[in-house]
Amino acid sequence: SSAAASVFCSRAKQLLAKAKLAIADSWMRQSGPEGMAQAEAEFKAMADAFLDDWRPLRELYVLLRSQAREEEALEAIEEASRRNPDALDLLLAVASQRLLLLDNKGAESAYNEVVSRDPPNASGNLGLTIVCELSNRTEDLAKLVGAAEARGASEDVVNFIRAFDHRRAKRFEEGIAAMAAVPGELETARHAQLL
Repeated sequence: SSAAASVFCSRAKQLLAKAKLAIADSWMRQSGPEGMAQAEAEFKAMADAFLDDWRPLRELYVLLRSQAREEEALEAIEEASRRNPDALDLLLAVASQRLLLLDNKGAESAYNEVVSRDPPNASGNLGLTIVCELSNRTEDLAKLVGAAEARGASEDVVNFIRAFDHRRAKRFEEGIAAMAAVPGELETARHAQLL
């Protein structure tokens, strides 16, 4: 029947995509310029051949980031996110990449989208904090403490945001106390930025 043939073709296409992804991944793991170039070519070919599949673009993003090709990496992760708009991890990668490229407005937009879909999301709330911090938006940073609480962010996340707010307001004792309440495993890179 034509329905069975359609299901078979769809499944075969999925298996082919997974096999090609594994091949490209093995090229990437071989490292060296030749392996990386071959992996990049495979990921790009897969992205062109499987227009519904976001995975080769995510892998291309990882490869490009490893080579410090940040603008190209942003293009790859934005397209991956466009292809899989429900994946918050992809949207968070878009936000992070935009922040890395000093596109604070774009990063803030993506982090706001994350917290609009998942209000207590730790990475989304912390990302907004870093955007405010890097943009020297002291008043917005102060408002973010209450906004994160209202969104149901964890106490650890709220204390982290509070520490940034206290530091900006030169309330150093309160900032140290708020930071002391944050476990070390919470965004250690962000912790280092605060210090």
